[in-house]
Formats: sequence, structure tokens, C-alpha cells
Amino acid sequence: MNQRTKNKEKLKLKYFAKKEQLNKLRDNATLENYKILSEAQKLGKQIWNSHFTLTKLAEDMDMPYTTVCRCMSLSRADKSAWKLVEEDKLSVFKLAMICSLKSKKYRDEIIKMVVKDNLSTYQIKTLTINNIGDINKERHRLVIENGYTRKSSAYSNFNNWIDRGKLFLTMDINKLPEDKVPVIKEELKELDNRIKLYLEKVIT
Repeated sequence: MNQRTKNKEKLKLKYFAKKEQLNKLRDNATLENYKILSEAQKLGKQIWNSHFTLTKLAEDMDMPYTTVCRCMSLSRADKSAWKLVEEDKLSVFKLAMICSLKSKKYRDEIIKMVVKDNLSTYQIKTLTINNIGDINKERHRLVIENGYTRKSSAYSNFNNWIDRGKLFLTMDINKLPEDKVPVIKEELKELDNRIKLYLEKVIT
């Protein structure tokens, strides 16, 4: 490694260290906002009763509604989630984002996925989980987007998917629900087009 490369690597370390500083500031701000907003919410409910909403809280505190919702969502976090925060395995900001998701039923599974795969805040935003099966789908999607750590793993998983697809293509169409056959046909047509496009990329 030459001197120029070494200097660039040092600059990269300093550059990404700034992100860590910003993360800490964001975490502290989220937690402090939550504490203050929680106190304000209690007072607001005593004054306006059921007429008091998060929209009014955001307006009165002169804060964006989305920020207020994200911070206040921390009230949904359980002890196990806060324990992960204390152990530095999960940031307060990420926890707030997770608690803001509509997938309340699968929150624990989402937290496990975020911690295990160290998902970024952007990746958490893109999560679409409506059932337990979506968790594995999202995990696979993120892995494919970011790339496997080993090329051999990428090949193995890709090849397994092809093998499974070949097996399904031997299935008798009459074994499928009659009302779902048109859906399968359309999905296969779309898959066929995607395979052709992918092959064009590989060939070129």
C-alpha cells in the first residue's frame, strides 16, 4: 500500500467517524425529545382531554409531525428493546423508527433482524412487513441489494433458487387453486421477461 492510499484510508476513517458523531447526537436528541414530549402530552391531555392529538402536540411544540410521531413511538418499546439499547446493540433512533412501523405484530422479529444484520436507517425505512413470511423476504432482498459476504454463498443460494423453480415447474397445474392459475401465469410471464433481461446483462 503506497503513501497516497494510506492517506486516503485515514481520511475515510475520519469521514465515517463523523457519521458516528451524528448518530450519537441524533440518538440523544430523539431520547430527550421523547422525554419532553411525553411530559407535554400528559399536560395536554389534562387540559384538552380526548381532543388532544399528536397533530396538536406537534403544532404547539413547533415540531414536524413525523418527528413527533417517531419520538413518541418509543412509548411502545418494551423492556427487552430498551435492554438492547443499553447494551449498544440498537440505537434509540433505530428503535424509534422500528416502533413507528405499522408492523406492530412482528416488531420483535424486526428488531432481531435489524440487530443481526445491522440494518441502516435507510434500510429500515424500506421494510414492508405485513406477515411473518415477509420478514424472510425482506432479509433476502436486503442481502441481495448489499451483496453476499462470499461469492460462493451468492452462487449457492442463486442455484438453489433455480433448482426449486425447476421442481415447481413440474407441478400439475390442476393441483393449484383454479382462481389462482391466472395469477401464476401472469407472474411466470413477468419472471420470464426478467430472466431474459438478466441474461442480456450477463451475456454483455
